[in-house]
Amino acid sequence: MGWAFVGEGAANAVLAWRGPGGPGGGAGAVVRLRKAGGGAYLAVAAGSRRDAEALEREVWGPGGGSGATVDFTERYLRPVLGTFAWGGPISPLRADELPGGAPALLEALPERLSAPGALADPLDGLLLADAAAVPPGRGPPEVVPVLCLEIKPKSGVPLAAADWRGLRPAGAPQDAPAGVSFYAMQQARRLAEGRVPRASSYCPLELFSGDLGRASAALLHLMQEPQNHFKAFRDGEALPELLVPESLVPGGPPRRKIGGSPLRALAEDVLGGPREPWGPWPGEQRLARVLAQILVESGVLERVLRAQQRDAHGLLRAQAAAECLSAGALDVSSREAAREALRDFSIGATAKDCAIMVVVWADAPSRDCEWRSTTRRHHNKFDYATCCGRLQGPHAPGGIFYRVSVIDLDRKPLAKIPGKVEDRRRTLHAFHEAGGAGQLPPP
Repeated sequence: MGWAFVGEGAANAVLAWRGPGGPGGGAGAVVRLRKAGGGAYLAVAAGSRRDAEALEREVWGPGGGSGATVDFTERYLRPVLGTFAWGGPISPLRADELPGGAPALLEALPERLSAPGALADPLDGLLLADAAAVPPGRGPPEVVPVLCLEIKPKSGVPLAAADWRGLRPAGAPQDAPAGVSFYAMQQARRLAEGRVPRASSYCPLELFSGDLGRASAALLHLMQEPQNHFKAFRDGEALPELLVPESLVPGGPPRRKIGGSPLRALAEDVLGGPREPWGPWPGEQRLARVLAQILVESGVLERVLRAQQRDAHGLLRAQAAAECLSAGALDVSSREAAREALRDFSIGATAKDCAIMVVVWADAPSRDCEWRSTTRRHHNKFDYATCCGRLQGPHAPGGIFYRVSVIDLDRKPLAKIPGKVEDRRRTLHAFHEAGGAGQLPPP
């Protein structure tokens, strides 16, 4: 029982409370601690830290650090994402109210992060629900495996026409190829630069289509080539990244009787059903279908897409708005319009880079359920207030409980816009040089 170090990113370190007696007397809490110098990149991106911070204040008002994340969530994201946002309440960290206070947090950190000057001072962080855990009071009465899936869906919105026309290379068509996601264009660049061995066939447009079959196929493609956009955990331990045999992906080679993956074994443990090598559906295919049903029918994909669509005009419009605000040559109404354009861009950009967490655990041990049981009614009941549900059907014959959250909702720094413009230009050039849509792997 106590705090456990989970991991870290460029700006934050993450710790989770294990066991009962956590913050508020319960369990399932996460703390994100801000690293020292978390805003230092602003000076590099905008030429001067003072100008970068002035632009942030112009658009968002005063405030910074973790408090800015809380304000951004509650004012701009919660109205769109609702209870999915961060998996529950979000509040600034008050270390003196946590079990053991600040010393208990610092003791759980690796040495490099507990050294003086590694973290923001005074201690700055957020207290969040643990989106990777079974909610307190909802766990099974007996020990069953818990499967946690982290999906970074990326952009379900096609590239803005203005961005394509303004950043495309000479010789490229006037309009972007229909039905091609920006993710596919990025894959062409990553392949050309040698950052991936092959391009992924995953298409976010298919995942966000609202169709269960198309979403399920998209998830299988994502599982086969995760590239850090799909992760699976069993009881908190990460599974290997290469998860799905190529023969299971639509359009892949014929099935061969090869050994099952760790994900297949876990999926069959959680979903129930047969243990023979292939069965009616392999575990990965069943998992993709169940996951698609959860994401589509819970409404989380629809809400994330709605947030992404707030960015209606694209990156070049945001760049122009930022430049006009920084120059100060706007009347009152034009100034507010520029602020609104940057707010909408930032909301959309955050939603395009978020992660969806789905925690799944069995309603009953799989050995006690019958395959394709006709004695139990198939259903998917979802409670929006808690973001928890129960699903039972041909792909989960024993019944499962699940929880859905949207995380990684930090506000994107406006000072990064010029760098994003150049990065997008290079992506479109690489996509064109690779032959455009004609060189993409089949969806």
